[in-house]
Amino acid sequence: MLVAAGYEPLILAHPKLSAQVFPSEQPVLRPARVDIWTWCAALNVFLITLCQRKPLLVACCLTRRKLWVGSLSRTLKGSRGVILLHNDFDLMSRAAIGQGVATVCVQHGVPTDEFFPTRADWYLVWGDNSRAAFEAQLGSSTQLVEDGLGRGSKPDVALTSPQGISLLSQTHAHVLGNDIYQALNDFAEALLERAPSTRILLHPLEVKPYAGAAALATRRAPHPELHAKADASRLVVGYCSTAMLEAALAGHWVVALQLSLQGNLAARSILAAPLRAKTAQQVVDLYQRLREDVVFRQEMTEAQAKWLRSSFSTESGGLVGLLERIEQQSSTECLQ
Repeated sequence: MLVAAGYEPLILAHPKLSAQVFPSEQPVLRPARVDIWTWCAALNVFLITLCQRKPLLVACCLTRRKLWVGSLSRTLKGSRGVILLHNDFDLMSRAAIGQGVATVCVQHGVPTDEFFPTRADWYLVWGDNSRAAFEAQLGSSTQLVEDGLGRGSKPDVALTSPQGISLLSQTHAHVLGNDIYQALNDFAEALLERAPSTRILLHPLEVKPYAGAAALATRRAPHPELHAKADASRLVVGYCSTAMLEAALAGHWVVALQLSLQGNLAARSILAAPLRAKTAQQVVDLYQRLREDVVFRQEMTEAQAKWLRSSFSTESGGLVGLLERIEQQSSTECLQ
């Protein structure tokens, strides 16, 4: 997209990422080494934090932040243009903010609690639902721009009678609550008792999160039902996963699981699909009704299509338009 618009992107790559993960035709820049003065300042931060009787983990994080800021200050010194971030809360991304270059954060998933408060100058959100969620949480001067990045250009997805149930697993995601592991294990067990052919779709970061029958029902990524139209629609159940939107775009029914966990209101508002369930039995009941009740199936088809339209903007060019505005503003300031 950026190349087609006439831009020449430069990838600022984390030191631990292999060059092989980047397109060979794209130039890659690595962060500059930290100078001795930054090392001394970071050591000072570490000692002061420990003297304040803060946990060692906090001291290490603050020290690493100081090192990142020093590194990127040297890396970006004298730079012009725009920095595109995939988030604005990890140490490297935060250190890139405030270095004299405009920052644009591109929404890379549903905004769980660590997304807030936002820190980038601009935030590119997917559509109406995301804009509303971000506006409800914003406590900074971050400005929002919508761009579905091509997702909203797809026609309404045709849904057929579901031919199986899939459960999106994310037991590793502690940001969803300390009880997420047990909650999903309990739900998976109850669902398998009522629908033994259920598939449990593991997140790539999960390592053997289930035992017994649930372990046998797990499937490792990649998951075809999340990325391409399969031979038949399935009923995909998820709590707070971006994969719920991927499944809907791929032509599958989506059920928003209503777990009794606190927090992540923004993400849950975006993922409030028309079909919702609190219990395994309710999921099975929805599955049977979608298979047997033609009128209900048609009503839910229209409702899910409306939800998707609200999720992804049909307007194209939001990102490119924003870059042009920033470029013009920068040029004007240089002339003054």
